[in-house]
Amino acid sequence: MIDKTKIINELNVLAKQGVDLWLSVYKLDEKGLRFLESLKVDISKLPSFEIDYENWYTKCYRLIANVAPHRLNDFVSLYKTAHKGKFTLENYSISDALLGYTLSQGEKVIAEQTSIARKVKMQSDIVRSLEPLINDYFYNLELELEANIFKSELDSANELLKKKFLRPSGVVAGVVLEKHLKNICDKHGINITKKEPGISDFNDKLKEEKVIDTPTWRKIQLMGDLRNLCAHNKGVDPTQQQVKELLDGTKNIISTVF
Repeated sequence: MIDKTKIINELNVLAKQGVDLWLSVYKLDEKGLRFLESLKVDISKLPSFEIDYENWYTKCYRLIANVAPHRLNDFVSLYKTAHKGKFTLENYSISDALLGYTLSQGEKVIAEQTSIARKVKMQSDIVRSLEPLINDYFYNLELELEANIFKSELDSANELLKKKFLRPSGVVAGVVLEKHLKNICDKHGINITKKEPGISDFNDKLKEEKVIDTPTWRKIQLMGDLRNLCAHNKGVDPTQQQVKELLDGTKNIISTVF
């Protein structure tokens, strides 16, 4: 299992390293050194941009790909830009600087290594912006893991149904539904005061907090009744159609209600 604390710690380290690498770009020429001096930066504590950047980039790439893949192209495009036959200050990239390329017009230097400082700063800002997304990343990861578990349990319930074990099949589906409703309540910060809440308790609270609408509430209420019919032998046996309705309804709820 991925450690959330470890990911957050790695993010903080990479964000700090990004700022240091941005400042270290200014060590590459005299003008930049004067800028660092004006900021009272101790350049002896800065990393070597040419030596340390690639390692930082690789770690950031992996983290962004996992946590915020929608920002990956933004991050990569700052590192390497297609010149398309025309070399300009705008498409002068971090990769160009690392290769030692410069851009000149006559005797005038248009782009050189320190020209990519703003792009390194933008990369550093992208990494720092990931922090609010960490919780979403882990929540989605948990949802995916739970969905796989629930699918496996519903597959088991379907096998029981095929073999005419109607009550056990319905009970398994009921457990899946109850777990899912509890997870939704937890996600929305809905507190259930009852010591051992069940499907109806979670269902009522979700409707009360307007997480689900009335038609969905009625559907879950029916499934709760079918689950109770399977779990409690009071002289009336569930039919195969009723258990199938419970299984199909549970599958629908865990796929559509979040």
